[in-house]
Amino acid sequence: MVLDAHVVLSGVSLAADDCILCVDTDQQIVFASAATQAVLGWVPADLVGRPVATVLPDIADGPVGSPSCSPVARALGGEAVPTYVTRRRLRDGALGSAAVSLDTLRNGGEAVGVTAVVRADSGDRRAADPAPHAVADAQPADATVYRAIVETAGEGIAVTGPDGAVVLANARFTELLGRDTAELEHTDLHALLGLPPVPVQEQAGAEEPVQRQSSYPHPDGTTRLLSASRSSLRASGDTGWLLRVSDVTEARRAEDELRRLALHDALTGLPNRQLVHDRLEMASARVHRHASGTVGVLFLDLDGFKTVNDTLGHAAGDAVLVEVGRRLSETVRASDTVGRLGGDEFAIICEQVGEAALAEVAARLHRAIQEPIEHAGGRLVVRASIGVALAPPHEVGDLLRRADEAMYDAKVLGPGGTSLADPDGGSRPLTVAGGD
Repeated sequence: MVLDAHVVLSGVSLAADDCILCVDTDQQIVFASAATQAVLGWVPADLVGRPVATVLPDIADGPVGSPSCSPVARALGGEAVPTYVTRRRLRDGALGSAAVSLDTLRNGGEAVGVTAVVRADSGDRRAADPAPHAVADAQPADATVYRAIVETAGEGIAVTGPDGAVVLANARFTELLGRDTAELEHTDLHALLGLPPVPVQEQAGAEEPVQRQSSYPHPDGTTRLLSASRSSLRASGDTGWLLRVSDVTEARRAEDELRRLALHDALTGLPNRQLVHDRLEMASARVHRHASGTVGVLFLDLDGFKTVNDTLGHAAGDAVLVEVGRRLSETVRASDTVGRLGGDEFAIICEQVGEAALAEVAARLHRAIQEPIEHAGGRLVVRASIGVALAPPHEVGDLLRRADEAMYDAKVLGPGGTSLADPDGGSRPLTVAGGD
């Protein structure tokens, strides 16, 4: 069974959650999708023939170039109009805010109209629910108008028949998948986009809209993250499928980078104080879950670091911190956590270690830090004081504080000292083989 092109294109517009208006050169509405009822409170057929300012009151009727030139007039003049926020008027007269995206419809290069996608702000949506995919609610329009709406959409749109065969796919869809229409005709798009198998015809109409994100091996050799959704379309009693696809690769990368920046030190790239605390909480949970195991924390503070900043400048100080962070990470086990707490303070979390093992870790850290650091043709030698705390006998949640206190006691011992926190609240020098 092949879906009629007019019905298919109508279904694409009507199945979308966004309100889609088609406006002619006189700024009159010539088409309104079924979602208009949800977003604006108007039955689509009642809006056809009315000025677009009926529902978007901030749009003026001034010609291009005039002081009152409206976004629609600018779009008709060929200008690319960014998505903007304006007011929307519901049928009952109430006003609310909406985001509006405009695209120019052209015929042989000449602007013949504008499509407006209207999205109500979250929490501001009013009016009755529309009848889902109610083709009868929409004013009929030429199939070329529907196709123009599909082709100017910013997302990939495709329609498949009940058997999954492709009926149409817009240019953006083929671009996102890197495959031409002929190739898509022999491809299971649902499986390709990570969507579940198409339900049998008897159950297809009852399926709720489905959305998935999945990795997509693009033919250009890159791997993209695509967000795909599927909704059912009714035509001649059979159910076809509307597929909508967006590339969210860069958005996910930006999100991951923001998450990384929130948990890592901007200078050294090491876990920051928040992530160090999170790692300690995880270690504590493992100790309590298994009622066994040990956790050690080494709190490290550079000796005389202020002198480096004062005499050589902050650029030299930053270079020292970066190099120290690198050396700490290379000295401990891959399973250990090295974090920068701020300034010249660092913390190292080690699991399944005892006092002797922590003493050896401290010794290696001292040796690594004391290696000269090349800077601006000179050589810097820095040292550190280290406080150590072990659970048990301490609680894991107290390790960072107790190690910090032991570090201050290590300062009293002289540059390069190491102290171990005792259960009684004090600390004692920790013998470190190879340390000074």
